[in-house]
Amino acid sequence: MDLHPIQKTFYFLAISFLIVLVMHYGSFLLIPVIYGIFLAIIINPFVSYFMRYLRFHILSFILTIVALLLLIILPVSFVINQVGNLFSKLNVESMDVDTVTKSIQDALMNTSLSKVVDLNLLKDQMGKILGVLGDFATTLVSSSSTMMINFALAILFSYFLSAYYDDVRKIVMKELEADERSKWRSIADKAPDIIRSYLSGMLIVMLILAVLNGLALFIIGLDYAFVWGLIIGMLAIIPYAGTFVGLMLPLTYSFISTNDYKQPLIIFIVYLVIQQIEGNLLTPKIVGDKLKINPFIIILMILIFGKIWGLDGVIISLPLIGVIKTILQEYEKGQLWAKLISSKS
Repeated sequence: MDLHPIQKTFYFLAISFLIVLVMHYGSFLLIPVIYGIFLAIIINPFVSYFMRYLRFHILSFILTIVALLLLIILPVSFVINQVGNLFSKLNVESMDVDTVTKSIQDALMNTSLSKVVDLNLLKDQMGKILGVLGDFATTLVSSSSTMMINFALAILFSYFLSAYYDDVRKIVMKELEADERSKWRSIADKAPDIIRSYLSGMLIVMLILAVLNGLALFIIGLDYAFVWGLIIGMLAIIPYAGTFVGLMLPLTYSFISTNDYKQPLIIFIVYLVIQQIEGNLLTPKIVGDKLKINPFIIILMILIFGKIWGLDGVIISLPLIGVIKTILQEYEKGQLWAKLISSKS
């Protein structure tokens, strides 16, 4: 029986509200489970490789996790150590709005721009920019302990998912009807490929961005060039805004340390060039445009997931919406929605 449009609207809104409610109150469980699924998908090929020699799954899993942790801990500890050295040499009090604005004013004093730049407006805008950076840093620090707990739980969940995935899949597939079995077999084959391609591709893009930005800043002559490059590369995991936030750190440092507009201007121009290379060449070729999601939907999902789950939601949103689109494509009633959220071919 066909439902009245008003009933359809009511059910849609009710289900949407229920989903948001579950996401909000179930975040303590859903976030580490999703991270665990993503982690299991990424490391499963390496676990399978080590099992050829070690035979025991748990030993192969532990070896893979240790290698992964080293890859994460080494660059993070390097950045923390270098940033500590940076702030020990640079007076932290010089990072206030007045000093940054005065640095820009002094840099522009002997140029034609000094006549057209409103210093009061500049001060207000710098205050907003530094405020955003401060809020972002505060959020990052406050979220770090939660993210570490989620990551620890994700490792635990990924072990069980990796160890028992084949057995669980056989049991579930056996209970499904033939038509449903075919659809979910297709989903089970496509979804891991989408997640693995996106996440592993993003790691490669982050590494390339770190190297490119580090080399560029080193050639420009900025102190701690490769530290800034590594920070920009690591923040690229946050879609759209991450690299820009990473840019503001060396840009502000350049203004304060040089009292000249030329170096910050060159840094900004180089950043734009690298972003064009990343957006038009690196990400499409390396990530493979596997998601094929409408940019408007991407921004919308980032905002929604970010509001509900914070930084975790921003990171999770893109691969998750890719999986949702894959599920919708397998069902006739969901194909219209899949087309609506897809990007143009």
